[in-house]
Amino acid sequence: MYDFAKSLVRTAWVGGRVFLKCLKKSLLEEIEQSRQLAKARYEDQRERRIADSGNHSKELKISLQEAKMILDVTDEVQLLEEKIEENYARLFDANTKTSLYLLSKVVRARERILLELKTRKPAERIKQIKYKL
Repeated sequence: MYDFAKSLVRTAWVGGRVFLKCLKKSLLEEIEQSRQLAKARYEDQRERRIADSGNHSKELKISLQEAKMILDVTDEVQLLEEKIEENYARLFDANTKTSLYLLSKVVRARERILLELKTRKPAERIKQIKYKL
């Protein structure tokens, strides 16, 4: 009788361990799937916001006019990547040791203007290059 009870307890113990391992594996798989789904949803929403040209300023939280003022780009002729990069580098170096807020404004201004340049039509870009020459 004692051997039967001992083997019954051992069987229950091993069965419980197997059950808990399976449960743990199942829960970890479910969590990973949930993370992947959330990541896919986030990326999909982000792509939609980028695709919608009206929401550029909302995503970057800076208007085109403010970005031009920060990088000292006054007119459309100066909206060339070389001028933007030159002003960006100068302001970035000047604000590296001062304030993270100012530094983030400079970075966001550059991103906003480059995003605007990418969304423009190719004919407008050609027109700008002719002005440069």
